[in-house]
Amino acid sequence: MNKFSFFCLLLMCFIQNAYGKSSFSWLAFGSLMGHMESCGCDPNTDLGGLKRIAAFIDVEKASYPESLVFDLGNNLLELKSTKSKYLAVGLSFLPVDAALFNFYEFKILNSNINRPYVLGNIKKHSKYNKVLKSFIIKKNVIITGFLWNEEFKSDLYPWQPQIIQKLSALKKEYKHKEFVLLFSGLDQQLDEIIKSQLFDLIISDNKFVNKENAFNRFQETELLIRKEKPLVKMVPLHGMGVLRGGDLLIKQTQTIHEVLEDPKELPSLKTMSTLHQESNLDQFVNRIKNNDVTWLDRKYQIKSSIDDYMNRYESAVRQEFLEKTKLKKTTLKDTPYSGSETCKYCHTKEYRIWKKSKHAKAYATLEHKNKHEDSECVSCHVVGFDNGGFISKTETQHFSNVQCENCHGPRKEHAKNPKNQLKHQNPKETCKNCHHAPHSPNFHYQTYWENIRH
Repeated sequence: MNKFSFFCLLLMCFIQNAYGKSSFSWLAFGSLMGHMESCGCDPNTDLGGLKRIAAFIDVEKASYPESLVFDLGNNLLELKSTKSKYLAVGLSFLPVDAALFNFYEFKILNSNINRPYVLGNIKKHSKYNKVLKSFIIKKNVIITGFLWNEEFKSDLYPWQPQIIQKLSALKKEYKHKEFVLLFSGLDQQLDEIIKSQLFDLIISDNKFVNKENAFNRFQETELLIRKEKPLVKMVPLHGMGVLRGGDLLIKQTQTIHEVLEDPKELPSLKTMSTLHQESNLDQFVNRIKNNDVTWLDRKYQIKSSIDDYMNRYESAVRQEFLEKTKLKKTTLKDTPYSGSETCKYCHTKEYRIWKKSKHAKAYATLEHKNKHEDSECVSCHVVGFDNGGFISKTETQHFSNVQCENCHGPRKEHAKNPKNQLKHQNPKETCKNCHHAPHSPNFHYQTYWENIRH
């Protein structure tokens, strides 16, 4: 065995220790928050979506078929819209071995959703017992889940001695299997769970699901570390990336050269023998540790096992848009909007600034991406789509693009008589109607305002 091979062997042992004792291959995603697909408006955040998750899992499973796939839940915000319904069913097509029954699953799901949901602290009387298991056995691995939220405390046991006794008995019965916990709860509870030493691997949902500007950008993978020692990672928000770990992480590391730009950075064998000391090895392992997140960018917009289903979804979205168009034609005569071409006669300077902005080309962006018949996308690229404005390019081309009235509100009455000074909307809050995660997660009002200041 040469020096490099011996180093890789030692490094593999070190990484496995840093990631818990799990030796099996695994992938984890979740916290989609209704994010069916990437809209692609911002190339810097064109990440994630159900198709890309499926494509990534297809690729990984083709190379490592023994890999387990975990879903940390919080994927659906509601089930009313066409997109939500298709996302709910589409998730069931992914080869998931265990899915955490999380906060939003509690809020909206029923027994009609067929997925391998798991939750170890559910009370016996809970109606949700019909759709989930307390643990799932896959090969040499036992997977369970823990969720805590005050809103559903009547259905859940907190982390308490009875739970510990139950899991301890389970671990004794299956003493040769590895124990995995899919976790969603408070940091204090996580600390208590770690103290129990029951689990070989703990994976967390993203605890920032309800916080503004909590998107984890590509450069900030360290934000996914929920607990440093032992390492507990969170899945990226909105399904924009997938975690991988255990034996699979080591396989992906391959010759280590993928992580290092310069092989001379390899720590010496002498350094390897003093792991307890702070050294350049710590920095090196951290670089590999952050390499366990695969961000689902455009290169994963490839053929996947759910392509037929995605085609049906796109057809349904298009049909929904066309049906809305028919219904809205009758309301056009009562529209409260006038369009920017009316504004320009009195607000010439402001109009010229707008005309040079990206807002004035917003609809062309949709057409380029073939999303001009998707109601969710169209609503942020035209004037008044949901309240008496844009219908279609054929019917209302003058309401295409993001215009004056997107920010200032309907101004038809003002255009008729400038003395009609209508109430102004809060521009900062208005911007957030479209500039929000995951489509525009890096939005900062003052920065963006400078692009259209008038």
